[in-house]
Amino acid sequence: MVSLAARAAGWTAFWFGTFGLANGIEQVLLYPYWYPSAPDRFAYLIVLFAVYAAAGLAAGVGTACVALLLARRDRAAPGAASLAGLAAAFVFWAGFWIHRDFVARSFSARGLAVTLALACAGAVCIRIALRLEPARARTGRALAAVPAVFLLIGLAVAARGSSGTRAPEGGPNILLLVIDTLRADRLSCYGNPRPASGAIDRLARDGVLFAETIAPAPLTQPSVATILTGLYPAAAGVVNHPNRLEEGRSTLAEILCEAGYRTAFANPHPLLTPAWGFDRGWDEYRYLHKPSRFEASLLADLLRRLRLRDLRAGYQADTVTDFAIDVLSRNRSEPFFLYAHYLDPHFPYVPPRPFDRLFADAGKPRLLDERLPDGRRRIFSIDASPGEMEETVALYDAEIAFTSREVGRLLSALDRLGLSDRTLVALTADHGESLGEQGLFFAHTHYLYDPTQHVPLILRFPNRFPRGKIIEAQAGLADLAPTLLDAAGIRAPEEMEGQSLLPLLRGEETEGRFAFAENGERSLEAARRRTRDGSSRGTRGSGA
Repeated sequence: MVSLAARAAGWTAFWFGTFGLANGIEQVLLYPYWYPSAPDRFAYLIVLFAVYAAAGLAAGVGTACVALLLARRDRAAPGAASLAGLAAAFVFWAGFWIHRDFVARSFSARGLAVTLALACAGAVCIRIALRLEPARARTGRALAAVPAVFLLIGLAVAARGSSGTRAPEGGPNILLLVIDTLRADRLSCYGNPRPASGAIDRLARDGVLFAETIAPAPLTQPSVATILTGLYPAAAGVVNHPNRLEEGRSTLAEILCEAGYRTAFANPHPLLTPAWGFDRGWDEYRYLHKPSRFEASLLADLLRRLRLRDLRAGYQADTVTDFAIDVLSRNRSEPFFLYAHYLDPHFPYVPPRPFDRLFADAGKPRLLDERLPDGRRRIFSIDASPGEMEETVALYDAEIAFTSREVGRLLSALDRLGLSDRTLVALTADHGESLGEQGLFFAHTHYLYDPTQHVPLILRFPNRFPRGKIIEAQAGLADLAPTLLDAAGIRAPEEMEGQSLLPLLRGEETEGRFAFAENGERSLEAARRRTRDGSSRGTRGSGA
């Protein structure tokens, strides 16, 4: 009986390892920029084989008792090879889900469900294996040869030459900081008299500030898609929430990864997750939004509405900075592209202590969070006094102050690790926030006016970019990817719609620059163009 159980576990590990190897070959062939060198590919395939084999061994031990019940000594096993093939296909795809949603992610209900499905698949494989009698040794040898075939293919794939180009000599590290829901005019370097952005202001003094940068949409997914692809939302195929960033559009992370950069993404935003295609091209992707189960419960929501419990956003800038510093400390000797997304200025404005009282005259400011009968937040026609409005704006500024402190902590880590002089830092926002303008209160998804579309853009690259320079020419977030690639000495794909901003840093005149914004939610399009005399004009109309 013990021998039978060991045989069952061995067969399951054998097959799971095989399909893990097949999955690894598929990934290496489809995404060569993730594994730029032969050692990377060998290591990936070996690790994947071991992980799948371990999962199969666990499933085999757990289902050995099922195998004992299913194994029979009858001589008839019609269609055994066909059944084995079907089981193999099933376990292959189940193994893919293990890699994507279980092994590479924290344990979850989905991971448990996938594990149970794999256990069932293991039982099927065990039954098929145990029904192969000595008289069918030929069939058994044929089935046993399958892993050997995949192993030979894997060795050939891993050993092939790299298809990507290496990072140019002297190419900079790139640190991209995107602060969610940050309108430009709430930063002191853009004119806010309230001292809410010390570290960001210092970054602007040490680098180049673009006075008028326009976000392509008042929504996170379209704007981030534009930042990563250099395409406007309609061309990127991401015009609303939720949309998926589909394959076929090269991202900044993919291009830099293929060029030899180590890429990492610190993300707390639930709409920038692998489910929506925003994990492409990253060597290291970390999802940092982890609210507790209680905070998502109806009881917690009721207590918040009764103002018996403070709001908890479930994301804070310090967790993003902690992960980013860890990435920096592990990638000091090779070029890196690190994207840190800060979500704190997004509503609800709940800065941690002592920032929650930073701009209050007395006590803690009250957050305006009025709700409609159906539970949705009221964002139009709020009945509030100027004092109440100012209290909520103070909390928004306090969130910016907290985020600025964490940006400063990350920049200090660059200095401490000796990386600042060879790191290009780009700071911007995906969109702004309406603080009551045009009748929209503490939201951003409906309009295309300056409060939601005018965002900061600051570039710093010591000894390469000028210090303290202000560029008045209009820029757009579609220009960011071509600019970063230009600075890295990498040619941007021809399909990118943005233009490099480096000529502006050199004082070169560039004609015809303008920014374009669209709002897929209401099928509106808007274009704003800055003229020579400093005036601006806008057009708005129905889109298709």
